[in-house]
Amino acid sequence: MHFLVPAVKIALFYLLSSSGFFLFLAKLGRVKRERGVRLFLISLGLGPVFASWVLTMTVRLKPGMENGFYLSVVGLVLLVVSAWGWKSNSGVRHVLIEHLILWRPSLGQTVAEKCLHLTLWMLLLLLFVLALFAPITENDAIQYVVVAKTMFERHSLDFYPVIEPLPSGFYAVSSHPVGFMGLYLMTFMLQGASEVTIFIKIISPIYVLCTIAAFYGLLGPDRKLERPVAVLLLLSTPCYFSQASQLSIDSFRMYLLVAALFWALELTREETRAWRMATTVGIVTGLSMYSHSIGLLFSLPLVLPVVFLLGGPPLGARMSRCLIITTVALVLGGYRIVENLMLFGTPIYDHLPVYDLERIHYDEYVWYSSYLFNVFDKVIKGLLKGFSSVRAFGAGYWIFAFVSIALLFNRRGLSRDFMCCLLVIFLFYCAVVLSMLLDMHVFIANFRYLMTVQPFVALAAAIGVGAYARSDMVA
Repeated sequence: MHFLVPAVKIALFYLLSSSGFFLFLAKLGRVKRERGVRLFLISLGLGPVFASWVLTMTVRLKPGMENGFYLSVVGLVLLVVSAWGWKSNSGVRHVLIEHLILWRPSLGQTVAEKCLHLTLWMLLLLLFVLALFAPITENDAIQYVVVAKTMFERHSLDFYPVIEPLPSGFYAVSSHPVGFMGLYLMTFMLQGASEVTIFIKIISPIYVLCTIAAFYGLLGPDRKLERPVAVLLLLSTPCYFSQASQLSIDSFRMYLLVAALFWALELTREETRAWRMATTVGIVTGLSMYSHSIGLLFSLPLVLPVVFLLGGPPLGARMSRCLIITTVALVLGGYRIVENLMLFGTPIYDHLPVYDLERIHYDEYVWYSSYLFNVFDKVIKGLLKGFSSVRAFGAGYWIFAFVSIALLFNRRGLSRDFMCCLLVIFLFYCAVVLSMLLDMHVFIANFRYLMTVQPFVALAAAIGVGAYARSDMVA
């Protein structure tokens, strides 16, 4: 019984915030009935993030209040946006309720399909077991927990980033947006204490599930092979699976980038200016920026080219869409940039002053500890780590490369979904190459940053496998 009440509260929070916030987005973007389930699956994890944004903004503006005050504000905001989304949105609402009631898990028809789906279920079960019962040992995970506990104890964000050490001696000047830690804070407030960590341990696996749901939503019911193959390629990526089981922020930030880009892809299907849908894309992009410094850095530079280049209305209307998305996203998620500029003089900051001491040779230490001794190593073991480090990235990159070459060579099966993935991966690696030219080690020395586009690698590879299976590659 000790865990039952907070467990019910937290389950209701995720269920109601997810469905209510989606109805708000659907009404704002005038989502058509036939796209309702598709976009709901893509948006499954957005509601809790929006609640986290409301909570942290309230704590920032009105520190020192009781838990009940903050939960009431979040509940009231969610109630208002949900009620507005529910009203006069009967088409999406009815189709959503109908599909949720009728949905049943299926292992497929053939023996191969059943084995594949059973493998996926076993991997997900293993992921949750590891996340729940393994101790918290990863450095960043411990940092997020300590920051969230301090937020809970102080009901304030005035200490963050932790430029001055806390009384406990804790010191961490990384200035990531607080979206992930805000979910921890919400969990602590719902359970009424910060000593119990069992419920925050499942947040990372939950966002793995949200990413899987987004895959299923984007690919739709007709691509029965591509959906499980994409999930298998993602879950079988060793670094992705291990990070998700260790309270890492990666599955959370990667899902939000996936959701922003999939919503942007939906916008490209509209032939009009569609300013309401552009506003919706801006909101989701802003939430992605609110997730992590990588989201802050890459969300707009990846979303805007997808909106601008992948079809849609004439040039002027596309530029208008991009302007709306940029404005809304910066209003929602850009405050961290302003604060970082004021505190550190740079839009993104994740650095310790001690690193600047000449005698410790920090840059040389990073290069050598990552075995990046020369230009050859930086290219093969750094830039191309997805291919050279199978232990970290599995076979996903190799399959992606094979099917991409085959699809592009035959010019068959080049769907808009596939081209979106290809564009995102290309733009991301352009940024990685630029960082190498500037002699920066942050991307190529840290596999977690290169993992940012792993969902798109898995998705593109799965689309290619599906095209090959249907003989779309055969001239």
